[in-house]
Amino acid sequence: NVPSSELKNTFDAFLKFTRLEPFQDRLAGKLSGGMKQKLGLACSLLQQPKVLLLDEPSVGVDPLSRRDLWAMVKAFTGGGTTVVWSTSYLDEAQLCDEVLVLNEGHLLFTGTPDDLSNKLAGRIFQTTGSVTNKRRLLQSLLQNEGVMDGLIQGDGVRLVLKPNKTKKKL
Repeated sequence: NVPSSELKNTFDAFLKFTRLEPFQDRLAGKLSGGMKQKLGLACSLLQQPKVLLLDEPSVGVDPLSRRDLWAMVKAFTGGGTTVVWSTSYLDEAQLCDEVLVLNEGHLLFTGTPDDLSNKLAGRIFQTTGSVTNKRRLLQSLLQNEGVMDGLIQGDGVRLVLKPNKTKKKL
């Protein structure tokens, strides 16, 4: 539904923006994961939809393509397109206007990204220093009643404490 008079310019703009210009001779199935995601998003954005549902579009995508996906959505969805972007990455949630946190179909939170960050203020910690067995340390820390969640991150272990718990009470 792109008017024929605008087709070439629109096509060229999307190719340039997605950085797919050099790969026009490559079949879509032969593109990398990030390239496939950008191509799929570009195809979806051609008709300037009123609602765009994106189910974890950046999972398994390299950091550059991930940044490109966000840039595409921001650049091409102005003026009337509502975007629902599901993600498990908090850094991506920070890029949204509104955040809804769901767990097994139950709404746990709704508000701005800053509201979400403020709810977690003082409850996220990361171990520092030399930890030889991070997996064992994480398992041990997860046994503590004050710990809500934890994960191995880089050279340490990152913890999220339950509400009203402090590092001193661990």
